[in-house]
Amino acid sequence: MFTDISEENLDLIPTDEILDELAQVLGVLSFQLGIELGLPITSLDAIQYNNGRNLVAQCKEILFQWRIDEKVRPTIRVLVQALVNVGRGTRCLEEIIKTVGVKTYTQHEEVEEQKQGKVTTLFKKLFSEEKLVTILLSWFYITEPYIIPFAWLIHV
Repeated sequence: MFTDISEENLDLIPTDEILDELAQVLGVLSFQLGIELGLPITSLDAIQYNNGRNLVAQCKEILFQWRIDEKVRPTIRVLVQALVNVGRGTRCLEEIIKTVGVKTYTQHEEVEEQKQGKVTTLFKKLFSEEKLVTILLSWFYITEPYIIPFAWLIHV
């Protein structure tokens, strides 16, 4: 694999800044990149559904999901290979690293991601879509006399 990224930087985990910048330039390749990075199709479908036509948001969620995934250590090397595999090449990532720099991915970022993942998992266990709709409908029924707009409640 030929790249201008130094060998020592290839084994680092990409920081939030690198992933944020990369998400800005990926565009329609996000789904293919997610597959190359090993994310399940079901996760990618959910990401697309949750973010609608917002490609940047889709890309960000895919990249951040990949980084917290524990199947493969999420290094810049893995990201470079995936970019090559989808035909994007490494130039965009090289430019981002030159601009943003490569800082060491801090434990704080990792702890925050783990917390977010645990909260999301807990929320999913406690409130499946069906349960959440039932709870919201019950709440609406109770508060109906106050004529609270219902449309803003359903964001499932």
